[in-house]
Amino acid sequence: MNVSTAIQRDLLGACMERIGIPLRLHNSVDEDMSDNLQAYVSSSAGSTLDCFRTDIIRWFAWCDATGASPLKPAARNVRDFIREFEHGRKPATIRRMIVNIGVLISAIAGNPNVTHTKIVRAEMKRIRREKGSAHKQALAIRQLGFVGSMDDVPQPFSIKRMIQALDGDHSLRVIRGKFILSLGGDTGRRHSEYYRAQIRHLFDATDGEGTFHVERSKTDQEGKGLTRWVSKRTMRFFREWIVGREASGEIVTSNSWLPISVDRWGTPLPQAHLSSQGYQIALRSAVRTALTRMVPDYPELQAQIDGTIEKISGHSFRVGKVEDFVTAGEPITAICIEGGWETPTMPIMYGRNLSVKNGAAARLQRRLGDE
Repeated sequence: MNVSTAIQRDLLGACMERIGIPLRLHNSVDEDMSDNLQAYVSSSAGSTLDCFRTDIIRWFAWCDATGASPLKPAARNVRDFIREFEHGRKPATIRRMIVNIGVLISAIAGNPNVTHTKIVRAEMKRIRREKGSAHKQALAIRQLGFVGSMDDVPQPFSIKRMIQALDGDHSLRVIRGKFILSLGGDTGRRHSEYYRAQIRHLFDATDGEGTFHVERSKTDQEGKGLTRWVSKRTMRFFREWIVGREASGEIVTSNSWLPISVDRWGTPLPQAHLSSQGYQIALRSAVRTALTRMVPDYPELQAQIDGTIEKISGHSFRVGKVEDFVTAGEPITAICIEGGWETPTMPIMYGRNLSVKNGAAARLQRRLGDE
């Protein structure tokens, strides 16, 4: 085997591992499949490949257990896979899994796409009919909580009150928590845009404010980028976060990750890049710590904390930002521009679950002054 061929085989192996294809199939991959595989990996976003890998690993494990061919299955194999994995999962998750399996067997392996057959479509239709197609929405994390007006008193579960509860504590985990809450509240972006950010993406601007630059996002795979305003509060926590990391011995550069892992003793793990799950754990930890500290003043929180934490996801800031805009009376055009949406479909979906007291009817009634 010459050097060029060896390099190509190594590249193929890396691509296979990246998307969850077992390396035992390495020698059986022909040139067409190799080209398709490398093209898919090189043209897809990191988050897309992460989801794809999770689904394909599950698919190969199921095929190994049942004797089905993972690259050239029968339609009934896909149907049986759906029936086994539908329990406890949302229709949208099942649909994503089937789409990824279709990409594997058709776009990559070059075989007939049996996920489009009538038997598979009928199975997906059954699931949508039984479970509904509504997307389970993340719990919104809002600036003032679930208020009906931006002039209302902040609720306990709000960015403002949670940061107040954490303020004064200079441990590194708490500093990171304040920074995550404040940056998320200011920008309302997707969680992947936070845990993939580096120090150089946060800039000092005028009067102590700043800007957060997103180089690439779910809807911007070509890297056109966007920039969002950041408050003085966030920039203050950012500087505190950097000083704390350096004091713990980390050499922080412009290319260092913006959020990183911190152990239970508050020591940063140098260049310990937070994964998607790691970022969610860090966010939930900050919320839990803040709410727990508020329990003496709000005893009712004690019974609510676990349920609240469970509903928080990486999209909580994005949903919260939309709800704050709606509560503030911002027009849908402005919301779409701020959130980077070309159509109002998603902000309308995010805003639909405002509590009753936040709705248009309730706001109108308050303006009328009636009970």
